[in-house]
Amino acid sequence: MVTLVLHPSGMLADVLAVQLSRSHLSPSMLAQIHSSKLFAPVALQVWLKPSAEMQYLYGNHVVKSGLGRITENTPAYTGVVVYSMSDIPLGFGLSAKSTNECRSMEPNGIVVLHQADVGEYLRAEDEL
Repeated sequence: MVTLVLHPSGMLADVLAVQLSRSHLSPSMLAQIHSSKLFAPVALQVWLKPSAEMQYLYGNHVVKSGLGRITENTPAYTGVVVYSMSDIPLGFGLSAKSTNECRSMEPNGIVVLHQADVGEYLRAEDEL
């Protein structure tokens, strides 16, 4: 198991960030990200409707029908922090569409690609 811990060294700009893609992780390797509250306020953000929260926490992508809000001018294929409508960070993802593209797409189109969520610990608890 690999634990990636993000530590602040006085200022938010000095946060140590490590980027790993899923293709570099073996099935037996688990990457954990801690201290998401440090960089979540300055990241691009997506809010989920209550009906879509559990789907996301089970590892599914976010579709437009589950999208509550999205930060203006979010470009496609950019990292985003996924929140519940009550501003609780749920995880990280990759925007599949820009903000403008989200407005005109179908309700079942994928808006955010799932990367990590707070439910992963519970799903992998038996293996830890």
